Parts: sequence; C-alpha cells; structure tokens
Amino acid sequence: MSKQNRSTLKAFFGDGALPNSSNFRDLIDSTINISEDGFAKDSENGLKLTCHSEYTVLTSFYEAGSKDKAVWRSKFDGDHSNLLWSSQANTDEGFEFSAADDAKLNAALCLARTNNRLGVGIGTKDPKATLDVNGAAFVQERRGTYGRSFESVAANGEWQTIVDNIQGGSGFEIVARAQNISRRRYAMVHAIALHCPWRRKSNDLLAWLGLRNRINYTQVYHDSLLHKIKLRWNEDDMKSGYQLQIRSNCDYGTEQRTEDGYAADEPCVIDFHITRLWDDDDHFQSLRMQAQRGLGDD
Repeated sequence: MSKQNRSTLKAFFGDGALPNSSNFRDLIDSTINISEDGFAKDSENGLKLTCHSEYTVLTSFYEAGSKDKAVWRSKFDGDHSNLLWSSQANTDEGFEFSAADDAKLNAALCLARTNNRLGVGIGTKDPKATLDVNGAAFVQERRGTYGRSFESVAANGEWQTIVDNIQGGSGFEIVARAQNISRRRYAMVHAIALHCPWRRKSNDLLAWLGLRNRINYTQVYHDSLLHKIKLRWNEDDMKSGYQLQIRSNCDYGTEQRTEDGYAADEPCVIDFHITRLWDDDDHFQSLRMQAQRGLGDD
C-alpha cells in the first residue's frame, strides 16, 4: 500500500500519461474509503467516526512536521466506552515532570457514562462525581444552586421553607441576605447546617439545648438584633422528609422599587443560595474494593 501526495497523483494522470494498475492502486489507497476507514457523514448525525474493531483510538492531533508523536489523542476507554482525551509529557525541551503529572496528561479530559451516570474527569479517567478535578481548581467566585437557591422568600419574620423532602443525613452551606436600604435594615449570614436522619425525641435535653442537628452561624447585621436571619430544621412531617427553613427576626417591611419605568412598594425579601455538602446516597469505595486495588491500611 503506497499513499502518494497530490502532486504525484496528478503526474500519474496528467496529459499524455499512461496510468497503470499500480498508479490506480496508489490513487485508491491515497483517498478515504467510507467503508474501511470509518468515516461517514449524513444530515442527521453529521460526521461519523468509527474506530477499527481491534483499536479504540478515534482521533490523533499532530504538530506540523512531527508525525511520530501525537500532541492530543481521543479514544474510547473502558467497558462503558467513555471518551478520553489524552496527551503526553513534552520531553524534547528537557522539561521536568513527575509520574503524577504524566498520569494527569494521559487522562486530561474524560467524558464518562459509567452505569448511565454522567461524569466529567479532569486529570482522571475515573470521575467519582459529575465533575471530578484531580488537582487544584482556581475559582474566582462560587454559588450554590441547591433547593430554592436564587428564589427569594419574604423577609416578614415568618418561617420560609428553602429545602424540603430531605431524606437521610445531610449537610448544607447557606449564604443569605436581607435588606431594606431605606430603613437601614440589613443582615447577612453564612451557615453550616447538619442533620441526622431521624426525628429528635420529645424529651431529648441535648436537642432542646440545640446541641443536635446543629446550625452554626457567622453573621453580620446592622443596628438591631431584630434584623438578624435565622435558620432551623423542621421535622413536622418526617414521612415526606424534613425541611430546612429560614426567616428574619422581624418584618423588614416594604421598599420602593422601579421596574420598566413604574415605581411600586415591594415587600423586602431574603436572597440566598445553598450548597449541599453531604448526601447519604453518595457512593464511596468499600474496604473490600480498596483491598482488591491494594489501597487502604496494610
């Protein structure tokens, strides 16, 4: 099999040339064959790539003038045909790198579909969550989106449910703010809320003292304790799960707001966002699996 460039092929079939069977073989071998090479295109699927049965590599990318070593490569990986993008450490310039650096490059980006669960791995080909980053993540800002995050509730001094139907043990991080600028009322709270999976006993002294199912606060507020924000666990209907609730200590009242050119008095609200820190349904590697992989204590 001989693959020729365009100039050579044009010479085979130029004016006055007499192509032979070898020239036609070179022409055929120098073009893409949809059936054998795994390339196809249609209006429904676009470009379709199929790897050869004995191989898993789909695409390889090379720098100009370097055909021996791919800079990037994509392939199917594992029993669930996860899509893995990999690279190799650059040794040409004498750069130093560790075995860990090389392993991360070999698993630069993984799009996993293990057991029909989406997983994106950065530096790992075995993501344990929807996004699994094997290394440092630099984040300028962070917001939670759990429960009713970014759905304001009334700052009227009454309890408002912000997460409901909670089952099992749980942990949440809450950041919330209430304000009425015209009346100089303001409060902001950062809280960590933890809860056990069972209802507290009616005669539980520790629960009465607030030492079970703890909610720890860091809070700032202006002028009066009445402006503070509180959170609590509500266990009134444990059959459908318990609730996390929030309220302001007082009614923040109304504040004039302008929207689309119209001014109106609107009730003040508590704005908040929630991040879930713990879920009893999270999957962890058992001691038996660790022993099989040679992990854990000796």
